[in-house]
Amino acid sequence: MLDLLTAAPKTVRFGDRKLKVGALKLKELGLLQRWIRDHSVRPTVAVKAILEFYDPTEHRQLLKQAVIDERSWPPTIGTAEGNRVLFDDLEGQEFFLSVMLRKYQKDLSDEALGEIMEGLNADDFGMLVSIAFGEDDLDPEDARRQAQLRRLAAVASLEPSTSESSSTPT
Repeated sequence: MLDLLTAAPKTVRFGDRKLKVGALKLKELGLLQRWIRDHSVRPTVAVKAILEFYDPTEHRQLLKQAVIDERSWPPTIGTAEGNRVLFDDLEGQEFFLSVMLRKYQKDLSDEALGEIMEGLNADDFGMLVSIAFGEDDLDPEDARRQAQLRRLAAVASLEPSTSESSSTPT
């Protein structure tokens, strides 16, 4: 219970290693955000690279849309585009893992990090993402409500149906 209140790090086993992991703070989130910025293409740059393939009458419209899109650039952590840039790329996944693990293990070598990365499956990586963004710490009240809803659903599925079917022969 105290873990929920203090956001204490958790010990997770990676092969024969036991390492601490925990929710990322502003410093680590800033590192991830900078990586996303550095690895996503500005909308105006992307449009300029493809203008030659379009009719000159469409250039103005394409550039105008790129300028509008530029207002929300770079993509941010937690958005579909930000997560795509960070997590759909092996280099991004490795950077995320590096930030996540080196938060508590500052002396973790690149070689050890590579070995850990090779041993992760999609579920393991998803669990780390959940921990990083604090989604694994359930609110005790919410957990109680969810358990109650599961019990009610189970009871409701056991009750015989009270409605008569029109296909039943009489």
